[in-house]
Amino acid sequence: MTIDISQVKLSGLEFFAEALQYCNTNSDNVLDAEDSALFEDSSRVSEIIGGGTESVLYNCVQERLSEERAREEVVHLSSALQETLDWFKTDGKQIPDGPYVVTVWSHKGAEFETTRQVIDAFNQAHQGDVIASLKFISESGTEYHDAVYQGKQAGTLPDVLDLDGPLVSEYVDSDILQPIGDLVSPRMREDFLPSIIDQGTVRGELYALGAFDSGLALMYNKAIVTPEFLATNGISLPSKGEAWNWNEFVGVLQAVQAANPDGTAVSFNYGWDAGEWPTYAVLPMLWSMGQDALSPEGLATGYLDSPKAIEALTKFQRLITSPLSTTEANNSDAFAAGEAAFTWGGHWMVSSYQEKGIDIGIMPLPYMGNPDDRATGAGTWCWGLTDAPETTDRQYAAQVFDWLLSSKETVAPMVEANHAIPARQSALEQQDLDPSQRAIQDVFFNQLQEYGHVRPRTPYYSIFTRNFAEAIQQIATGADVATVLKAAAANIDAEIAAQE
Repeated sequence: MTIDISQVKLSGLEFFAEALQYCNTNSDNVLDAEDSALFEDSSRVSEIIGGGTESVLYNCVQERLSEERAREEVVHLSSALQETLDWFKTDGKQIPDGPYVVTVWSHKGAEFETTRQVIDAFNQAHQGDVIASLKFISESGTEYHDAVYQGKQAGTLPDVLDLDGPLVSEYVDSDILQPIGDLVSPRMREDFLPSIIDQGTVRGELYALGAFDSGLALMYNKAIVTPEFLATNGISLPSKGEAWNWNEFVGVLQAVQAANPDGTAVSFNYGWDAGEWPTYAVLPMLWSMGQDALSPEGLATGYLDSPKAIEALTKFQRLITSPLSTTEANNSDAFAAGEAAFTWGGHWMVSSYQEKGIDIGIMPLPYMGNPDDRATGAGTWCWGLTDAPETTDRQYAAQVFDWLLSSKETVAPMVEANHAIPARQSALEQQDLDPSQRAIQDVFFNQLQEYGHVRPRTPYYSIFTRNFAEAIQQIATGADVATVLKAAAANIDAEIAAQE
């Protein structure tokens, strides 16, 4: 069956019905190239019927939903559809005698369904005033990033933009974001985690805020690290809010390995390929030595290759290359398999471990230097307002922005969907968690509250993280630490110089 997209302008609702019929009749079939062609030109569909409608049609057809589910998808958006169609007919930002339309772009992450529900709830609550038109771009951060720059060049950026935290500085320097400090009251600012404020701040000006944050912790399997094991080996778990230093941590791992010679003491959760995990996971080790990876001017020489950085990553190398640890090239996830006693892991892994039946204990990350320099990773996707010339009247975009950061309307359902850390204290207090889940959430939140570090705020973050991750990959496989860090620092500075 072929859907004639040229007919959409004549009757958006008829097109919707035809698309629904297509979903029903093709739910059990794999789409062929001709059938899929309609959805390949997403900009054309978006231009005619809006991002929200495009998302629903894509879900119905590409994911081959059942008839009942497809109908639910259609009904879910029907109230906003009529307004959106009228808006496109006017070729303007304001529907005559109707509401303003604020465009929103979001990446299609684990929480995308919740994002859609949040936007729908906004539209229901603001009927006759303002409509938020949501468009999902991609699951891939790289594709999303490319789409943002294409939108800037074409003058089609949305009013409200979802962006990955480490890219805030780059987007500010590229004139994509506008300051939002005037939209955030002192009381509201105090409710946010300091790490979220830091992530969105560039040269003292606030440009972005997120509904949730990420976190790292040291998790352990209570079936291996038992009270009997601890008592036999004279080991005490850190008291609330405290952490082991690195030597204590390694000593515990040695005791675990001696008691379980066929198991693994610690898993670092992922392989050391050149992705974002090496940067996110390992930077806290440098910070806990009191060492930044980049200078205040954003350069690496003298920082990334400093004596403290070399010392920190030498300690890491000794552990990761020893029999105490597993590299995931050999075991995709030893902790999930119940083989490793400890894992250096992110908040997003907790639910999957629990689903596998692992009884998890949790504590703050070990530190390498002074206790005052303890650190944990932070930062994730956040919201900003674009600085595009066609931005809707700012007061209406600000209403959507405020809703996307509301503890009740957005933060609470969002963290329930993606298991992230609430960005606001008020949202944390609203969570209905059992005691064990509350204890886990509190460890992540308290670390972020007290010593959460965001990745380097530099417009050249992509250069930094690529080179740093490649360096960690080499270090994790035994290369000389000082040599690798010196080369990485030189490469980072040279690439930055070439772009300035």
